[in-house]
Amino acid sequence: MNQRGIMVANDDAERFSWDMKINAQVTKRLKVGISLLGNLRYNTDPIYGVSTTVNVINRALPIFGTQLPDGKWLSTWLSTPGRNNPENPLMELHEGNTKRQFHRILGRINIGYDLPWGIKYDANLGYVKVDHYSKDFKHAMYTYNPKTLERKNFSAYVSAKDWDNNAINYTFYNTLSWGKSFGGNHNFNVMVGTEYKRYDGKNFQAKKRDYFNNQLTALSVGSTMEDISGGSSLELLFSYFGRITYDYKEKYLIDVTARYDGSSKFAKGNRWAFFPAVSVGWRIDKENFMQNVRAVDVLKLRGSVGEMGNQAIGNYEYLMAVLANKSYNYSFGDVLSGGAAIKDFVDENISWETTRTYNLGLDFEAFDHRLLFSVDLYKKRTEGILRDVKIPAQIGNLNGPKQNIGVVANDGVELNLQWRSAVKNFHYSLGGNFCYNKNIVVDLDGQEYIKTFNIIREGEPIDAWYLYQADGFYNSYEEIANSVTVGSGVKPGYIRYKNLNNDDKIDNDDRAVCGNLTPSITYAFNFSLGWKGLELSAQFQGVADVKTYLSGNLAAPFWNGAGVLKEWATDAWTPENHNSRLPILHTATGAPEMHDYKNTQWLYDASYLRCKQLQLSYTLPKRWISKLGMSQCQIFVNGENLFTISPLKMFDPEIDLSSTNLMQYPSLRTINFGFNITF
Repeated sequence: MNQRGIMVANDDAERFSWDMKINAQVTKRLKVGISLLGNLRYNTDPIYGVSTTVNVINRALPIFGTQLPDGKWLSTWLSTPGRNNPENPLMELHEGNTKRQFHRILGRINIGYDLPWGIKYDANLGYVKVDHYSKDFKHAMYTYNPKTLERKNFSAYVSAKDWDNNAINYTFYNTLSWGKSFGGNHNFNVMVGTEYKRYDGKNFQAKKRDYFNNQLTALSVGSTMEDISGGSSLELLFSYFGRITYDYKEKYLIDVTARYDGSSKFAKGNRWAFFPAVSVGWRIDKENFMQNVRAVDVLKLRGSVGEMGNQAIGNYEYLMAVLANKSYNYSFGDVLSGGAAIKDFVDENISWETTRTYNLGLDFEAFDHRLLFSVDLYKKRTEGILRDVKIPAQIGNLNGPKQNIGVVANDGVELNLQWRSAVKNFHYSLGGNFCYNKNIVVDLDGQEYIKTFNIIREGEPIDAWYLYQADGFYNSYEEIANSVTVGSGVKPGYIRYKNLNNDDKIDNDDRAVCGNLTPSITYAFNFSLGWKGLELSAQFQGVADVKTYLSGNLAAPFWNGAGVLKEWATDAWTPENHNSRLPILHTATGAPEMHDYKNTQWLYDASYLRCKQLQLSYTLPKRWISKLGMSQCQIFVNGENLFTISPLKMFDPEIDLSSTNLMQYPSLRTINFGFNITF
């Protein structure tokens, strides 16, 4: 695969992949399988990264020059407030790049052996090797005044940075299983096993500067060492597990599982935890009273309760970290000695997070399996969430330790519905799913985490938006005089805030929770239509009840010397236009009363519905291709991300919404043509 990105330079990717498998019946009892999978990827990115480059493009001024005929990059002849050394987007795209090489190999050996008495032994040995290398090479950059040709140093030296991450992951998974049917009605299955995972990672990076030119990129060419560092980590996980299943006439079912997991991420005495689960099912359709209901194929009621663990924290979080740095050096008797300091506090008693899930579900199939429906009601409660504890800054200004202090609840419902049928040579299917999830922080041990835009508080969703409440705009000085304001600089056209606690000031007590960062509703639907060898299929997905906040360039006009969005000229408040969507046009630094108070004026609905895939294909008749030795030949055209319906018009809503500047690489609209041939 070779793909160009949306930027004019240094934005491309290549990918090579392979997959080889061998399976053999060595003896009557022994089966062996060997597989080797791998991929090799090459990426080229702009030297300042995607996020910064997108930001620079969005900040580009219409009065900005591009390039002189001799290749010199232009700046602007007219300086703007807050922008002493403006960026030339084309220069940043062309002058330097980051080249990445990612190599991943997965090898696996599977062994299956039939022991006496119906016992089966299965083993899986996996090996994953990852090598990720990247090289940054930044050219010296200069811009020129288009009128005077005065040169300005944008980045006056050439630099290179090499970075390499090497990781090896071993996995060994083996089980013993046994199954037996008694009297034709009672069916038992038992399985026990162990799993071992080892992750060994190493990384190294070095940076040098002051190169002679932009052509020689090796580290040895640079004359000044700017940075050199490296690290390594080792992570181990060992598990014992087992499962027992029983059913009576495939009508009444029970499944009991248990895991006992040990992780190296916790201190001795806290590494092991036990996670049981049990599920039951009732095939109502197999009861005698359902035998005359011929339209129903499957009617199954099921329920389960179980626990699972989470150890998703960094390595060595239970150990006190000591940082050696030259800034900690100290002189003893006129002799400079190396210094070190504690990095943060730790708690040696941290252990696994535990999520307990209750589930009640119903499966229904009817009309010869043409109609399929399922519904699941679930209740999840995660306890002992690993979070950083806040401590007073006076205690050495250190980070607080991680502790098991949080409890979060997730309750919801999932629905799935599908209909599929055929009439002679025509077949079709329609389907969809819907999920609603309510997320609430139940307990934080009395603590509260307030961020710039969000809050984690008991009784609210995780990372809920926590903002001042915008209440329109002031239309006159008389209205301002009769209101509680944020300061004496408020003018007509400025944002008015709600005084939620009805005191005589607007302060932190007037912030309120006002929306979810994570969607509470997700849904998808699909369809396919087929006639003989011709087929049309589509997949759609969407989210709802989710919001994002826009800041910086996207909210404040002329932010740090940048330009403005078009709607500031068409839909901003003026003395003649009081029914506008935006406040009065202003400079970002000239209106702290609007931008120092993070408020709902800049909170946007980020719901969307997207066409993820649309494909038209034609399978050639076998009589056309059989003489060529083919068993099947399909020609297709495929489109991905063809269109999106969303209130958030200015950018791709399917991104990380916690980033309030939206400076991320958008999802690409892709159209593919191809064919699949089977011999």
